[in-house]
Amino acid sequence: MKITYLKSVDSTQTYLKNLILKSEIKLPHAVCAEIQNAGIGSRNNKWSGIEGNLFLSFAIKLSDLPKDLKLESASIYFAYILKETLAEENSKVFLKWPNDFYVNNKKIGGMITNIVSDVLICG
Repeated sequence: MKITYLKSVDSTQTYLKNLILKSEIKLPHAVCAEIQNAGIGSRNNKWSGIEGNLFLSFAIKLSDLPKDLKLESASIYFAYILKETLAEENSKVFLKWPNDFYVNNKKIGGMITNIVSDVLICG
């Protein structure tokens, strides 16, 4: 997977979506930013963060997803993978159903997915 690193971006999801729509990337592809100033939350909410947070989205062809993964479960699936990866680094993060990340009783993030053409964008 190719990874593009950015100093600043409005939204890693929006950035990837625009690259996909312009056919300017080869998949799979990830975008990581040091700062994101117009992140996308669920139900059209905005997500804000500070420098030092993880701002990351990736794009993968739908045909490359596990065959038994229902599309409506993609956020949960990738949220669980990230939670497990963070746990390996001794993070105390846990998932609050279905795809929110918490430490103690404070929400620190979430996983959101969007489909563009035949591509899943997850971040």
